[in-house]
Amino acid sequence: MDRRLLLKSLSFVLVGSRALWATSARANDPGYYCATNDMAVVVSASPTSPGPGWTRRTLQQAIEIAQKARKPLNLLGGIYLADRLVISAPIEIYAMPGAASIQPSGSDSLNITIDTVDDVTIRGLALSGKKLPFAEPAGLMLPLPAMGEYGRIPNFNGIIAAHRVERLRIEDCTIGGSSACGVALWNCRAAEIRGNQFADNMVAIYSTNGAENLIADNTVGRSGDAGIIVWQTPANFDATIIRGNHVDATTALTTSTNTEVGGSGYFGNGIYAWQANDLIIAENVCTRSTFSGIRLLDCYNCNVSNNQILESGETALMIEAPYGSKPGPVTEIPFTTSGPASPHYEGAVVSGNVVVGAGNGITITNVWTGGRRVAINGNQVKTIKIYTLRTSDPQNPSYLTGGSGIAAEGDVVVSGNMVEDCEGPGILLYDVGVEGSSFETTASAIGNTVKNAPLGIGFHQQWPGETRFPNFILIEGNILQGYTQGSIMAIVWTFDAHGNVNGYTLADGKDWGRTASGPAYVGKPYPNVAIGPNYALGG
Repeated sequence: MDRRLLLKSLSFVLVGSRALWATSARANDPGYYCATNDMAVVVSASPTSPGPGWTRRTLQQAIEIAQKARKPLNLLGGIYLADRLVISAPIEIYAMPGAASIQPSGSDSLNITIDTVDDVTIRGLALSGKKLPFAEPAGLMLPLPAMGEYGRIPNFNGIIAAHRVERLRIEDCTIGGSSACGVALWNCRAAEIRGNQFADNMVAIYSTNGAENLIADNTVGRSGDAGIIVWQTPANFDATIIRGNHVDATTALTTSTNTEVGGSGYFGNGIYAWQANDLIIAENVCTRSTFSGIRLLDCYNCNVSNNQILESGETALMIEAPYGSKPGPVTEIPFTTSGPASPHYEGAVVSGNVVVGAGNGITITNVWTGGRRVAINGNQVKTIKIYTLRTSDPQNPSYLTGGSGIAAEGDVVVSGNMVEDCEGPGILLYDVGVEGSSFETTASAIGNTVKNAPLGIGFHQQWPGETRFPNFILIEGNILQGYTQGSIMAIVWTFDAHGNVNGYTLADGKDWGRTASGPAYVGKPYPNVAIGPNYALGG
């Protein structure tokens, strides 16, 4: 089936025959002077008529006139008031950037809805929700199937909300003050959201069940729960490119209290993706996120490269499978010779990123619930600290960040990275596989430089009660300096009362690195570990 037709046929809400939004505009919006010329339908916010041929129309009426005439709609400078605006045919709505503002006309948020329409452009407008509630939720039920935890936001909707739209363009707009989303996309394909400014929205940009979209060159500030979200349900091809965005000050307000942050990772991320495959996340600057600058859950074959992630609250960059069962002996779907039968993620490249300031730097985790094959190379990680994070999640009410620079498990290659100034280990390797399987996972740390961490490179000894699996670790060619506990050592995890890792102990006290005056160790200190030449410059 042609992908365009396939996307058109998808039923996002469970009641597939009903529209996602009501299509009637509010009748009490004020009127403005409107005229049609050879080039466009023009609307003026002037309180007096600009001249002959201008008639009074609401913005909704002006949109319908432009759609029928198949001409662009040009808003001249000024403030316009509207409640709900419905786009029901191809159209371009534009203004000189910064000149025309649309604000709510009453006690409900501004809501521009586009349902099953292609080729829509909105350019140069300033759009505000003024933090007012939306008159209606985006769907006929809450929570909507793809929203998960985000369904907790009342009347989840968007200042611009698009459903089953191809070739939507939102450019050079200012979008702010949404009690839910700035822009919400469902089942949209080839959308371009670029060059906009978002501020003070609960979520700036939310895309679910879309394909081949572009989110680029936007400035996103002060998001209450997330900056940019890309979701699929179930897991599916997405191929959105998220590039060149500045995302600052993402908090986690939903379900939070004065002393806690909301949730334990699904809120509070600059860029967050779930079950969305084949993403490219590149050249973004993510600063001051409560949890992660970039966080991927259950995402296949993604490229996360050349991003700047600064001052993250928990883990700067995370790729994970769902947490699932707590560590220890559990039953999982076995691996096959080609990998897990139903892995939660497989395949990622994490390269060229700069991470400065976080509770953890780069983390690839939860492989025991299914996931593998990540390359972490050429990253810079600096200033990673251990502290206590308090959340509203009853499973994780409070926990220590690990303070590790790079922590990775499950068929991972950690190579050519520079890690510096960590309060925890510089690099941690886990050779953990899916419990109960016979598939061999591998982890390697090759050619990295680690400076000023208590433990240069730590490697997993085993979980308490774990049966050893035929997994393998290789450590060679690393330079280690400024360690206090040791350069390369085996560790055993410790856990808090909720089953969360809260630290580690040294397994046997042996340092398998090389001192400045001693010989290099080369060999297999454990059956699952091989150590080649490394150079440790001393503590």
